[in-house]
Amino acid sequence: MDNIEELVKLVTQKVLEKLGEVPEIFDDLAKQIKVYGKKTEELALFLKEYDYVEGASIEASSGVVLTELTLERLIGISNMLPTTDEDREILDALLNKKPVFVLNGAKEYATLLQDSPYGMKAHVKSCEEQWVRFGAQFITIETKSTKTKTTSKAWTMEYLQKEVAKGVTVFEVEKGTIITPLAKDYIREQQLQLNYARKEE
Repeated sequence: MDNIEELVKLVTQKVLEKLGEVPEIFDDLAKQIKVYGKKTEELALFLKEYDYVEGASIEASSGVVLTELTLERLIGISNMLPTTDEDREILDALLNKKPVFVLNGAKEYATLLQDSPYGMKAHVKSCEEQWVRFGAQFITIETKSTKTKTTSKAWTMEYLQKEVAKGVTVFEVEKGTIITPLAKDYIREQQLQLNYARKEE
């Protein structure tokens, strides 16, 4: 096993945590991931859904996520010809069988291909397929609106938890909506924003 030392550290940490002696003595490297690109809403949802935290370096991370993918990077890595240090790090991650995630919103070349000849589209598609053969995963994270308008007349904590899990943080409150005491506590704890409908005059 390549990472036997990390495994021993992780097991030791978990045992000590259970005994209540030494909390968090080691970083959980298994859940750190290196991010290439901008911090986007899609990235935040990815980190939450896949239970990762952003790592500072590729060495201390167990995987890679790309929020931006240029045509040059796509073709360079698919041909195993990295041109930048970041490209080399991504290729090394693939070679070392670390998970590499490409968010589908990251494809900067997508709009360029809309009016391109079929041969160019086919070449780009084959490059994407090569990434997949190398072990990369192209994934789509559903980004939801941060606002919701509900027809429900009674809001419970469970209802709000489901909406927050979808990424909703702003709620439109209609006249006559009943908010349970537990729901009010949850709103305060999560610092959710409520917009109350104005009375029409």
